[in-house]
Amino acid sequence: FFNDFMKSGLAQEIGEYTDQFADVFAQLFPNASKLKFEKLDVGAGPSDISSAVRPNSIVLKVYEDDLEPCIAKLARASKIQQEIIKYYRVISRKLTGNFNAQLLQYAMLWNIGGAAYSYVGGDGTRTFTYYYKEQSVNDIEEILKSFFCETWKKYYSQQQNENNKSLLSLYSQVWGADWYEKRTKDFYPKDFKRLENIFEQYSLPQPIEWILNKIVNSQNDFSLMDKIQTAVTHGDLHGDNLLVDNKKNVWVIDFERCGEGHALQDFIELEADILNRFEAHNANSSAYFTMCISILKQKTIHGLEETETVSEDPRIEKALKTISILRSLARQCTAITDAREYLFGLLFNMIFHAALVHKRKPNRSELPLLLAGLICH
Repeated sequence: FFNDFMKSGLAQEIGEYTDQFADVFAQLFPNASKLKFEKLDVGAGPSDISSAVRPNSIVLKVYEDDLEPCIAKLARASKIQQEIIKYYRVISRKLTGNFNAQLLQYAMLWNIGGAAYSYVGGDGTRTFTYYYKEQSVNDIEEILKSFFCETWKKYYSQQQNENNKSLLSLYSQVWGADWYEKRTKDFYPKDFKRLENIFEQYSLPQPIEWILNKIVNSQNDFSLMDKIQTAVTHGDLHGDNLLVDNKKNVWVIDFERCGEGHALQDFIELEADILNRFEAHNANSSAYFTMCISILKQKTIHGLEETETVSEDPRIEKALKTISILRSLARQCTAITDAREYLFGLLFNMIFHAALVHKRKPNRSELPLLLAGLICH
């Protein structure tokens, strides 16, 4: 497990000062005589601390002596500082229900920091990523309704309207003002070489150039909306930040990006996470293309028609049914109907994810880039 620490982006970033890991744990658990570490999810790969893309943070389960476990997050000190601020501003004593992680302790060193949260789940607690793989669509629908319609419900009832707002600027409030420039600077024409034939065959624009020309460098920002609804969002709702136990209690962790954002953001991010786990599929497969067309052709946000959720590939059929649930919940909770807003959010998420995985495994950026091109089209 220590080797997994050393392979993490956080360990590589702090270089020779990796003894700070021990110092942070010593501050988080000052009275411990023994600590035991586990991955959050038994379904995660053998060499991954988390199955999600966390290049500069580590999240894991920690047992202190004979006490019940807690969840610890390690990241750069500035990120942990931001998370603590967001936790007290947005989460503490504000979420509905009893299944909410409580901040137990935090610590700051020169380069890195850590935060420990209560582990409130019961037996068999796993991430949504793993829950999604093993449970039925009906079970998935039940826990998604529990989170969006109960735990996070009051935030959607407190939505605000913003006029003449750029969706790109709204996502930049959550991800950082320079996220697009920072995330896409490492892409080169050769990175689109294997997708070239598909892009030409279907007349798809190169998505990074399209966003630069239509939004970032354009005097007429194509993502500018007359009216946009904002709400408090989790801001990083991928499948490893949503936890579920055997009694279908559902709760969230990792509050670094919580705050005011696009009201649709959490629904979109969870959908994007589901789509981004299809890296094993061939980008030319008819089932994958059919799925893309089904989810991109909407003019208004709504659940998919039953015929649109049928596929020869059971993985894709499950994804389509889950996406249909997410979109129905998005409309129900936010009352937003314009599918363009949803697709812009999906486009930004595809670019964000493609850039994150590109440095480590360039071939895994191809499917999100392909879907981004389809969205631009």
